[in-house]
Amino acid sequence: MTSRLRASASPRVALARARASRTLDASSSASASASVRRARRRRRRARASSESAFETEEYCALVNERNEVIGSATRRETVSSRALGRGAFGVVLKRAPVDARARDDGSASTSASDTFTALVTRRSARKDVWPNALDAVTSGVCQRDDASYETTMRRELEEELGVGADDVVSLTRMFTFPYEDRYMRVWGACFEIILRDDAEVAYVDGEVQTGAFERLDDLAVNLRDGREGDKFTPIGKYVLRSYLAYKSTGTTPPSEWDDRHVEE
Repeated sequence: MTSRLRASASPRVALARARASRTLDASSSASASASVRRARRRRRRARASSESAFETEEYCALVNERNEVIGSATRRETVSSRALGRGAFGVVLKRAPVDARARDDGSASTSASDTFTALVTRRSARKDVWPNALDAVTSGVCQRDDASYETTMRRELEEELGVGADDVVSLTRMFTFPYEDRYMRVWGACFEIILRDDAEVAYVDGEVQTGAFERLDDLAVNLRDGREGDKFTPIGKYVLRSYLAYKSTGTTPPSEWDDRHVEE
């Protein structure tokens, strides 16, 4: 009788397992579809926000040499007069695939930077500052309506990269720094942004032409040795070098305007 019970139960068990498998497959498919829909909604919002920004004049927050907000000006006025403003600059990272963590000579990785890849982008030809240049950071100016660095950084991630809050593992403010070059004078804040391994980057607002994740230690060596260094924005190089110094030694860049880095 036990044999007959087992024999008769076997088709029922198989049927139950098949139904459970179909349920799991449907659940997995629904989850993936929901993720795709969320990404599409973020990109539509970012594109709409970008189009709205081009239709209306962007107002930038202006600060004094103590980094206190004192007023605002249009972006065009800010750039043309090199008015002192605020900007957020993010080093955007993903964990490197396991097979990419070995060095070219086959030895094992020993540096923390070996385990990450950093996003390098090519700026749009229409950018008013450093068009077509490579950039080691994702950045944006703090605006009149909200001059906070964190809000600016999250806005730029969504508008430029199509990256939402659910794509970000961590967003950490590392340090604040003063900087000047022939195009700008800025009080900047450097952020470390670690994305989910499966986060998708989409250049939705036209500010970026294309981009790719490069191994962070290779990028650091290239910048240090001057290989392709002239193709990167000066402030992008400065922020990345400062970030790497901070991560390896705890050293921060100058924090007083009189001691600012001036790019010749």
